[in-house]
Amino acid sequence: MILDFEFKNMTNAIFTTTQSDLIKYNGSVVLVLCPLNENEYDREDVGNMYKIRLFNGDEIDAFEDELEII
Repeated sequence: MILDFEFKNMTNAIFTTTQSDLIKYNGSVVLVLCPLNENEYDREDVGNMYKIRLFNGDEIDAFEDELEII
């Protein structure tokens, strides 16, 4: 069962990941831009995902469990 999206568009969150190329951003504040379109990934398999903006301006996709409400 998939839960509703926890994060609203354009809200701040703390980012934490185990992905080796993104660990340098752990603990940083990111901007949650919007949920990903369900056609872009398998929501049933991985849960909710979001498009986020890092402090350097890069935009990446993040799993909901990589984000913490602040």
